[in-house]
Amino acid sequence: MAKLSLLLDKIEINLNQLNLLMQAFKTSNPDSQYLFEVIESLIRAHKRLVEQKFPTLNIKLITRDIEFSLRQCDLLYTYLSDRNQHFFSNMRSRDQAITWLTALEKKYNKIFQVLKVDKPNSLQPQKSTAWVTQGALSDEDLYPLFQQTLYNVRKESLKAECLPPKVFISYAWPLPEHTNEYWVKEYIIQLAKDLKSAGVIVYLDEMDSRYGYSLQDHINHLKESDAVLLIGTPSLKTKYETPANLHMINDEFTEIIHQSKRLKIIPLLLEGRYELSFPRAITRNRSIEDWTNGDYINHFMALLQHLTGLPNHLYEPLWRSVLKAYIRNMEGCLALQTQPTVTDDSSTSKQSDNLNRWSLFNIFASTSITEDQAPYLNYTG
Repeated sequence: MAKLSLLLDKIEINLNQLNLLMQAFKTSNPDSQYLFEVIESLIRAHKRLVEQKFPTLNIKLITRDIEFSLRQCDLLYTYLSDRNQHFFSNMRSRDQAITWLTALEKKYNKIFQVLKVDKPNSLQPQKSTAWVTQGALSDEDLYPLFQQTLYNVRKESLKAECLPPKVFISYAWPLPEHTNEYWVKEYIIQLAKDLKSAGVIVYLDEMDSRYGYSLQDHINHLKESDAVLLIGTPSLKTKYETPANLHMINDEFTEIIHQSKRLKIIPLLLEGRYELSFPRAITRNRSIEDWTNGDYINHFMALLQHLTGLPNHLYEPLWRSVLKAYIRNMEGCLALQTQPTVTDDSSTSKQSDNLNRWSLFNIFASTSITEDQAPYLNYTG
C-alpha cells in the first residue's frame, strides 16, 4: 500500500502538457470533437488518481481509473498514427503528443503492476474483459444505436457494391477443466449474430448445424468461405493435441491449412496466452489479434472493416455516433462498479453480480435519425 501511495504521488503532471496535447487536435476535421472528448475524459480520470491520498485509497476506483486511462491512451495512439497525419497542422505537435503519452503510459503501467501484485488470488473463474464489454452493448439504450450502426454498414456495403463476405468461425467447446472459458460459447454466438446484422454471411456450427448434420457438410462450408475466424482458447490447443475422439478439430485444421493460400485466416485470442491457446502452426506463421483486453466494440469495428473492405472515409463516419456515446458514458461505469454490494438481500446480490455485464452504461444518444433511416431504434426486446 505504501508503494502504491508513493507512485500516486509521483504521477501528478503539469496540466499544461495536457493542454499541449489537446492543441494537436484543433483542426477542422469532424473527428476532432470526438478526440477532444477522449482527451477530456482522460484528464478527468487522471485528476481522480492524483486526488487519491493514503490512508483512504480506494483500490477498486484506482484500478478502474488506471485501466480506463490505459485504454484511452491506446485509442489516442491510434489517432496519432501515420494514417491520421491529416489531423495535425504540423508533425512537431504530433511527436510531442506521442512523447507525452508514452511517459504517462509508463507511469500508469507501474501503478497497474503494483495493483496486480497486491490483488488476492481467487479460485473462482475470472470475468473476461472481452465478455464484459460485449455485454455492455446489451444496454437497453445502447443496443439500438449499435444495431443501427450495423444496419448502416450493411447498407453502405451494398451501395459500394462490396461482395458480402462469407466467414467460417472455428472454435472448440470448452473442456470441463478450463473453467475460465465458461463464457466463450455465448460470446461467439453473439459475435456471429453481430456479424450477420452487418451483412456478413456467417457459418457457425452452433447456429447452423442440425441433428444428422454431416461432418462433410461442415467442411464444405469452410471451403466456400472467404475467411476463417480461428478462436484461440486453451481448450482449442488441448483438443488439437489430443486427437483421440476429437476428429472435428483436426479435420477443420487440416482443411484450414490446406486452404490457407486462398483463405483469410484471422486468429482471435479470447482466453489464455498465445502459446497456450493456438497450435504452433498458427503462432509461428500468423499474426494473432489479442481480444483478451480492450473493448469489444473497438475490436469488432476493426474486424468488420477488414472483412468488408470498406475504405476509411466511408466506414469510420458510420461509427461516430455509437463510439461517441460509448466513450461519453464509460465514466458512468466507474460509479456503478464502486457502489457497495448489499449481501443481506439475495435480489440485491444477484443484481450486483450481473452489474458488470448487463448494466454498465446509461446511454442517451444525441444524434437525431429519422424513422425510415433507423429501423432498429424502436427495439423493445
